[in-house]
Amino acid sequence: MRNRLRRANADEVAFLARRRARVYRMRGWGDELSTLVTGEYVAATGASALTHVGGEAGRFGLSGSGGGAVDGYVRGDDLADVIDTFGLMADGEGEVTLRVVTALDPFFTTMTLPVAVDLMESLDTRERSAGTRVLGELLDDIR
Repeated sequence: MRNRLRRANADEVAFLARRRARVYRMRGWGDELSTLVTGEYVAATGASALTHVGGEAGRFGLSGSGGGAVDGYVRGDDLADVIDTFGLMADGEGEVTLRVVTALDPFFTTMTLPVAVDLMESLDTRERSAGTRVLGELLDDIR
């Protein structure tokens, strides 16, 4: 695996990681959706990590948006509880993105890696570029 990563670029690693989670877009009720992240119901990623995880915004050279959207990882065993607790409903254009993973997923050796890959999927050009740059730096570190 390490040899493959040494030869790969950021886009290739993002492609290999594409099945890292089942992604659910949801809509929530109320103004306190950020509690999903701040209450540690989900592990913040993407733009949510830039806003709620200390040091991540600086690492990516971006500022946290502070918007109402939530993007985070949740263990499959906890998904039903999170949906019930926050009254979430499936909605392809919803402001909540839940990325469901197993508890022992090796992808989470560092949070910077999944944040970078998730930012690469962003529609925002600056976020996508920052994710690509940081993932490239992480790859340079293992070469």
